[in-house]
Amino acid sequence: MTTRDDGQLNNDYIKSKIKDLSPRLLYVLMTEVSLNKSQSISVIDVDYLSRKIAKLNIISEDLDSYIDIAHNHVLDDKTVDWIFKSLRVVLWFDNYLKRSKPHYLSPYILEFQPIVRTTYIDDCLKEFDTCYILIREEANDIDDDRSMSDGRYVRVMKPRDVGRQVYDRSTNLSARPVREPYNTNSTSNRHNPTLHVNKHTQQFERKSEFITYAKTDYTNCRTPNKHLEWLDKKNEEQLMWAQEYLLSQGLLLQPNSLLIDSLDDLYDQICASLDIIDTGLGYNSTTYEISGMSLEKKEIIRKMRGAWSQKKFRDKKDAESALEYVLNRRHINKLKKLASEYGVSSAEYLQQLIDEAYNSTE
Repeated sequence: MTTRDDGQLNNDYIKSKIKDLSPRLLYVLMTEVSLNKSQSISVIDVDYLSRKIAKLNIISEDLDSYIDIAHNHVLDDKTVDWIFKSLRVVLWFDNYLKRSKPHYLSPYILEFQPIVRTTYIDDCLKEFDTCYILIREEANDIDDDRSMSDGRYVRVMKPRDVGRQVYDRSTNLSARPVREPYNTNSTSNRHNPTLHVNKHTQQFERKSEFITYAKTDYTNCRTPNKHLEWLDKKNEEQLMWAQEYLLSQGLLLQPNSLLIDSLDDLYDQICASLDIIDTGLGYNSTTYEISGMSLEKKEIIRKMRGAWSQKKFRDKKDAESALEYVLNRRHINKLKKLASEYGVSSAEYLQQLIDEAYNSTE
């Protein structure tokens, strides 16, 4: 049976309708129900969600509408995998999604929904899946009295002409599930502003287009590997220094929910902070050169690399000065010769000798 004795949908029917939805689709459905019904639903589980929906007196037509909304919001995994399988790209995309420099704006506005936060990468995907890409008239129609300075609104950057040259603008929408048309004649829909048709139409197409332009932009502003070769992914001291340097220059990407717990994460954070420098630039001869990045980024990396060289030189001089206090000149020269045979500094060689001697006593 579809309904209970009181005419409302029963738990088994709801479960049969949503059990085949992916976790991403379920999360969007859960978010929409939570917002529309002013309910706190935070567990992405079919049984739990079915029971919660059954208690909310939702009719079959509205349940179908919620499912349609989820399909209209969620792109297939293959379309977004290039972003969400790499922390470096996620950091760039998160910034790209939310930045709002006035001279790069398009008529589109992003409306973000509250999400249940877990990990940084998952949170970024949930924010994109649940957000709305709207034109100004749609945003105003949804909530006329909501200020446009609200933190949930961010304007989308205007796609550049290069996007038309590098990538085919047409987006393959064949992967989109075929759904029944949204029923605008439904009484419940007409009286429910959250389910207003204008808010949900064209989300799949707009997000597909947005991802296409984002991929073009990332390809163009990603820092070429040859300009990052001086950074050693395994050198903790260097990576910690680079992080601190970018922070001091106001260039470090450091979202609140980001947790750096490995050298790989630290390296990705540094690279993403450099990648974002060129986002939003017009690719012309005055701002973007043959090296594959802007003159501004090239100068930033040159200064950063120079600052690292100066630090290494200062550290070396400090170490040599310290040795002069404990060794005479003859032994310092012998130490330098031994160290050079191993390709390390005098201080590093001396530290290795001490470590070996200490370990041999254990």
